Amino acid sequence: MARYYGASLMLSVLALSVWAGWLLYYEPPRAVDGGGPDPIGLLLFFATWPLGLLLLHSALLAWRLQRRHPATVLTGRHGLAIHAVLLGVFIACLLR
Repeated sequence: MARYYGASLMLSVLALSVWAGWLLYYEPPRAVDGGGPDPIGLLLFFATWPLGLLLLHSALLAWRLQRRHPATVLTGRHGLAIHAVLLGVFIACLLR
C-alpha cells in the first residue's frame, strides 16, 4: 500500500504541475467569427475533474496511511499536509 501511495503522490504532483503550468502560461487566441472552439482551452477545462479526483484519491490514501506513522515522505509521512498544499494550489489555479 505504501508503494501505491508513493506512486499516486508522484503522479498527482506531476499532473498538477503540468496542468497548472499550461493554465498559467496559456494565452487563448482572440475570438474570430468562424474560428471554432479553442482546443487547448477545452483540454484544460475537461482535465479539471480527473485531476481533482486524482488529488482527492491520493489524499484519501495519505489519510489511511497516516495512522501507521511511516518513516519516509513517499510512504505517507506528512501526507495530509502535502495534499493540503496541492489542493490549495489546485483551487488557486481554478479561481485565478
